Amino acid sequence: MVTKIKKKRPITAPDEFISMPNRILNYIQENPKKVMFVSIVLTLVILSSLLGRHWYKKKKEYALSFYAQAERLLNEDKREEAIKIFNQILEKYPRMGIAKFSYLKLAHIYEQNGNYKEAISLYESYLKATKGNNSLRPFVLHAIICDYEKLGKMDLAKKYLKTMIEKWKGHPLSSWAYAQLGLILEGEGKVSEAYNMYKSALESKNNLTSATPFGPAWLELKVKALSNQKNLARDGLP
Repeated sequence: MVTKIKKKRPITAPDEFISMPNRILNYIQENPKKVMFVSIVLTLVILSSLLGRHWYKKKKEYALSFYAQAERLLNEDKREEAIKIFNQILEKYPRMGIAKFSYLKLAHIYEQNGNYKEAISLYESYLKATKGNNSLRPFVLHAIICDYEKLGKMDLAKKYLKTMIEKWKGHPLSSWAYAQLGLILEGEGKVSEAYNMYKSALESKNNLTSATPFGPAWLELKVKALSNQKNLARDGLP
């Protein structure tokens, strides 16, 4: 009698007993094309990132080199050549931090040349490029206001003075803005509004000292003088 020998079935362990490294090896063996594709994509992403960083670093170095060259030309009183380089920086590296300083440098050069309109345009470009609470913004607003006053455009000067008062309360220049707006309003014959501006400047007491153009003593005299004018107007006297 012939006895049949049964073949033993291979023992297979449940998935939960297969270690993570073995699972990864199994997946790679079963999906070689997918694994190859993913590997290529990841390699390209990493290379692109590394190349991008290297490119940005080099670009930053070039921009700084241009800026240093422009500064050197300014020190040598070669303004026209410096202007060309600053403009090249704005053209080639508009999103870099050094471009923002180029706006300010160019604006200052144009102010020295008496070209206040071009200076204002550059200052406004700086404001657009530095949204938020950039610490230089109030000083740039101050420059714009002064340039508009030099051009005799008092309505635009008042607009920026109001912006400074509204957005930079507590800043040392806010007292100056109140007093400056008071002067313009007083010149327009708006006594009550000018009085309120002088009073606000005096009350804010931001950086007000006897050495400042609109010091406490000057403001107190203005408030007193305009108060008398208001009383005379109220009483119907000339």
